[in-house]
Amino acid sequence: MPIKHFFTADPHFGHEKVLKFSDRHFSSIEEHDNVLIDNINSLVDRNDILWMLGDVSFQPAGKYRARIKCRKIHFIIGNHDHNKSKTVFSTADPVRQIKLDGQLIYLSHYPNAYWPASHYGSLHLYGHMHRMREETLDAAFPGRRSIDVGVDNAYHLYGSYRPFRWEEEIKDVLLARPGHDPVEFYRQWELTNHRHRVE
Repeated sequence: MPIKHFFTADPHFGHEKVLKFSDRHFSSIEEHDNVLIDNINSLVDRNDILWMLGDVSFQPAGKYRARIKCRKIHFIIGNHDHNKSKTVFSTADPVRQIKLDGQLIYLSHYPNAYWPASHYGSLHLYGHMHRMREETLDAAFPGRRSIDVGVDNAYHLYGSYRPFRWEEEIKDVLLARPGHDPVEFYRQWELTNHRHRVE
C-alpha cells in the first residue's frame, strides 16, 4: 500500500481557551483532544506521513504524540509550542521546503505573501490563522497556491477537525489555481527597468 501524506496545524491539544477562541464545539478540552486524535488515527495509517505545522500543544507534546499511531510525524514549530515538544517528532524545523510528486512545497506555521519559488509554481501550506484570514488572502492574492491546513479550516471545508489529504485536498486544489506570483511579472519588470536604465 503506497505511503500517503497528510498535513494539519493548530490542534492546540490541552489548551482549554482554544474552545472559545476558535469556537470549537466541545464540552471539555478532554473531549476535544480525544476527538482530534481519533480523527487523525482514523485517517492516517501507521506507515503514512503526517506533517504538523505548529501549535500542537502548550505543554510538552509527548503524551499526545504517543496516542497518534502514525510512526513518522514531521513538526513545524509554532508560536504556542512548548520547547520540549521538538524531541518527540521525527523532525522539527521552524520552516521547511519539501518536494512531493515532483512538486515544491514551502511549509511554515505562518502564512506568507511570497515564499521560495512561489513565482515558479511552488505551493505554500501554513496554519496559525485558524482559517480567519482565508478570504482576506484570497482577495489580496487571487489564484494563490497556498492554503491554511489547520483543523479549523478543515472543519469549515469538510465538517471535521482533521488533517488534509495531500492528493485530493491540497495538490489537486492548489494546482488548479494559476498562482498569484507568475515568473512573467519579474521578467517584464526586468525588461522595463533595463530599458529605463539604458534610456
